Amino acid sequence: MAKTTGTVVTLSSGDTLWALAATTWGDPFWWPVIYAENRPELSLQNPDLLETGITLRIPALAGSVRSPTAADLQLKEDAYRIVADDYRKLGNPRAAGYAAEAARGFDK
Repeated sequence: MAKTTGTVVTLSSGDTLWALAATTWGDPFWWPVIYAENRPELSLQNPDLLETGITLRIPALAGSVRSPTAADLQLKEDAYRIVADDYRKLGNPRAAGYAAEAARGFDK
């Protein structure tokens, strides 16, 4: 993945953000960053429901998931907050876990 620009992918049936993050970055726990990057354009603001055929942007990280910069870690923390808020609006019990992770913060 290029450092200066992101990547775009078109979703196929069965694709998940978890698998996309694992394939793209080698770490599925960064999937909220992909969701947060694309959230304004998603018709369903639910991380668990993705439409086949839509194009998602995979943001470029300043570092990498193995050696993230402070900006990358802040991006991940902010993304976890967005996921927690959307899950809370949907009544999804996973909201609490994502909110707790965001509150705890991320470090190298």
